[in-house]
Amino acid sequence: MLLNELSVEFDLLYNNISSNQAPGLTEYEKSVFLTEAEEAVILELYKGTAGDAFESTEEVTRYLSSLVKSKKAVIPKLQTIPNRFINTNEYSFDLKEIEDLWFITFQSASIQDNECFRDVIVVPTTQDSLYKELQNPFKGPNKNRVLSLSEDNNQKIYSKYPLNSYYIKYLSKPYPIILEDLAKEDEEGNPIGEYLTINKEYKSKEIDWLPEILHRTILLRAVQIAKAVWAS
Repeated sequence: MLLNELSVEFDLLYNNISSNQAPGLTEYEKSVFLTEAEEAVILELYKGTAGDAFESTEEVTRYLSSLVKSKKAVIPKLQTIPNRFINTNEYSFDLKEIEDLWFITFQSASIQDNECFRDVIVVPTTQDSLYKELQNPFKGPNKNRVLSLSEDNNQKIYSKYPLNSYYIKYLSKPYPIILEDLAKEDEEGNPIGEYLTINKEYKSKEIDWLPEILHRTILLRAVQIAKAVWAS
């Protein structure tokens, strides 16, 4: 569905629901509602709150495939963990390096065992469980697994062996649905003067990052959100 089609159909549906009593919406306001609906629909698909979760079926995976990206860090920054955890190293990966990160969907790591590199699983843990698991030979890091802990904007990896690399697949935050440019640009493509943004973006783009089958779902959700705001 093209952006101008979205805008026209939004008006038709919105006016029909409100019996033409609600005030008209600007392209910016409609863009805000469409972007809110876009994020809500994608989040429901990812978590499976409205059906099958992400990667549980081929269909749902295909819907979000364009938003799935990956990042590999080779020999992340090494920190030393307290001495009471013998033979355990702590590595830190700065998640701020990935500007469009929304949700981590998969993690793996490579460790160095003597002269060999070994791919191992990454087991997420929590701050409350970390220290107990590091001292537990059955749950702590070994030659087959490492532990990971999300802390602020860092992903920390705990490994018994030297870490060679850390790899993640993640769901990126979708580009906002902006029906028309929110700023004028100079000859070099830089915005001029004061302007509005949605999720720090101001340029309109056709929605080519999501399959068309989701466009109408997002449109209908956006109209419902707009109706709820008008009725409140």
